[in-house]
Amino acid sequence: MINLRIRIMFLGIIGALAWLGFSATSTAGGDGMKLLWSTKTDGPINLPPVTSGNVLMVVPKGQPLMAFNANNGSPLWQYAPKAEVWSRSLGSDAKHAYACTKGGKIAALDINNGKKIWETDLGIDCQRPPHISTDAIYVATTLVGQGIETKAYTGAKLFSINPETGAINWSFETDTYLLQTPHGFGDTVYVGGSYRDPDFDEEEGGPIRFYSLNSKSGKPNWIYESHDGLPKALYATRERMVYVGYQDYIVGIDAADGKKVWRKDAGNWVPSLNGLADVVFYGAANTKVHAWNTKDGKEHWRFNIPGGSFNYMLGRPLFDGDRMYFMSQKGTVFVLNHKSGKEIWSQPTGMDARAGLSVGEKMLFMGDSKGNVYAYSILK
Repeated sequence: MINLRIRIMFLGIIGALAWLGFSATSTAGGDGMKLLWSTKTDGPINLPPVTSGNVLMVVPKGQPLMAFNANNGSPLWQYAPKAEVWSRSLGSDAKHAYACTKGGKIAALDINNGKKIWETDLGIDCQRPPHISTDAIYVATTLVGQGIETKAYTGAKLFSINPETGAINWSFETDTYLLQTPHGFGDTVYVGGSYRDPDFDEEEGGPIRFYSLNSKSGKPNWIYESHDGLPKALYATRERMVYVGYQDYIVGIDAADGKKVWRKDAGNWVPSLNGLADVVFYGAANTKVHAWNTKDGKEHWRFNIPGGSFNYMLGRPLFDGDRMYFMSQKGTVFVLNHKSGKEIWSQPTGMDARAGLSVGEKMLFMGDSKGNVYAYSILK
């Protein structure tokens, strides 16, 4: 009985240490990161925390936008309008936080104090983070989604908005019923979404359209159509627009004329992707992480996440210097060299996360399904 009690206590201590970020199984040869602080909110965190300088922000589902001191977790301010803040709509730059509210409005808040700088009525709900460039933010809208009363299946718009004033530079109306977060390169912004085709009756996939638009005028350069299913994410370079859809194929489109250059099976279910220069990175549910050349789809490297089936990458990977950071579905943080795919270190957290992580100045931030927000310092 005494031995059993000691064993239970030992296992409890090991579990607590893993949750706190201390683990004997860390491949760092010690600890790669250490828990600095955590705080509890009243709703699940469905989007990685957003950081800007010393400010960390989250929108727990059904709760206000909350801002914390990134260094110690102390509360700074909240944004609690009458209309619900969409929990996956948050974005920021060095000066402003941007968030969409139920009913089709978007607001810009002062990062330091949460004061509302401007609010713009789009007339259509936006449930995704904006794409932020130097002189505009690009906001994708949707006519369908959780919490939205669907009345139409065509007419979702992309807006270009002045980040200082909230004035609409231009809007582009599409034939889709939803648009995902856009991505820009140079003087071009790309966005894609799903539309209804009465002649399409296959079980897998679905009709989608991608639009290449002039970022200054909103005028279309070209439109690309396929049956790859609901777009999940896209990434653009000077020569290619790369996307992944519901069918889990990665597709490379010629940025100049909108023609398909390559299309490859991703290997399994893919939640998202991200890119750096001419390489696109993603993780599939078969535990594989890939780096592919955007020009031709050829593989640079492949990394296998240990820990059994479906220990896949949550969300998209993030980059800092020569490192690529991501969290696995089982709550382990991995750090790879993004050029070689070699593991630098990995460390379990014990958390039940729904989204990936975010990277700050020598810090990592995460949120879980229970509403907890965590900040870790990077040790190695």
